[in-house]
Amino acid sequence: MDTESSSPLHLPSLKITGFRGFDHLEIPRLGRVTLLAGRNGAGKTTVLDAVRVLATRGRPSVLADLLEEREEFVTDRNKSGEPLTIPDVAALFHGRGEARGNGLAIGPGPEKGNLRLARSSPDEWTDEQKPLPIDGEALKVEYGDWKDYVPWSLMAGSSPKYVLDSLLGTRRFSEADWPAPIKCESLGPGLPDNTRLAVLWSLIHLTDAEDFLVGTMSRHLDEKVQRMGVVNDTGGAPGSLSKRGVFVKLQGHPRPVPLKRFGDGAVRLFGVALELTQSRDGLLLIDEAENGLHHTVQADFWRLVLQAAHDGAVQVLATTHSWDCIVGFARAATECEHTDGVLVRLERSEEECRAVVYSEDELKIAAEQRIEVR
Repeated sequence: MDTESSSPLHLPSLKITGFRGFDHLEIPRLGRVTLLAGRNGAGKTTVLDAVRVLATRGRPSVLADLLEEREEFVTDRNKSGEPLTIPDVAALFHGRGEARGNGLAIGPGPEKGNLRLARSSPDEWTDEQKPLPIDGEALKVEYGDWKDYVPWSLMAGSSPKYVLDSLLGTRRFSEADWPAPIKCESLGPGLPDNTRLAVLWSLIHLTDAEDFLVGTMSRHLDEKVQRMGVVNDTGGAPGSLSKRGVFVKLQGHPRPVPLKRFGDGAVRLFGVALELTQSRDGLLLIDEAENGLHHTVQADFWRLVLQAAHDGAVQVLATTHSWDCIVGFARAATECEHTDGVLVRLERSEEECRAVVYSEDELKIAAEQRIEVR
């Protein structure tokens, strides 16, 4: 049961219309920690993408990142006739936005809390909204009473990467003009790289969060962990990115040992714990939460996530297609009475997708009786 009235959720529910593979999806209830399950292709990762776009209020750099990550590009030409590879903005819309006027909307509702994106041509702009003589289409971004236009046909160069970012150097399209975002961190299905871990570690080093993390890792590794850090392979201060890694000082060992010695699961857990410390009062998105974790530690993993989410007022949305992950989540969620854990199963039939929400009691029964909820 969620007793966190002092820290309301950023997203108590979620509605997605016209975004990527979703014509319409409504999730009536989200928890402090929400686990999204469903078959491959059901749209679990798309939900995380939608939340990321909403949290950042449709910032052009984030949209460009999203298209870059999915390798969604099209070929166009600049004003000199030279070929350019640019982000395929139409890929953001359901059906690739072929139906003119059909935009997308993401938000918890009511309407004022939604982010809205739509294709727009310059003939719809006022003179004040035309800072540059631009031919072609633009992206209209609206949040609440705020509105702006981002012309994606403007090419500042020939780089195929982050063409939308080229707009940000102009006064008109500075992201400083965008509505304030919600803090939102993302952890992909792979292991976090050492550079990212080093940055996160530097933010908690010599703080209470470091003590919490060391204690957590000690319990998980079943070893007497005295200290941890991101150092080079000689145990000193980081010397180069190529040598940088996470090392652990164990009681009785004269030299630090690499965290990878304990397997990918330990690195994954360390990365999730670090991201949780950096997501206080915000959102954390975890894709394929079970990756690298043995089935025997799934419940411990979710206990860590549920407790840290409660302590730091973090709202977590994660995806899985693993039964062991769901069982571990069910066990941990029913034990952590102060933190609301919700399982959402996405079911897709042809073009439609619906969300089935399981309460903690229903989730416990499903886990005990092995009722299929993936």
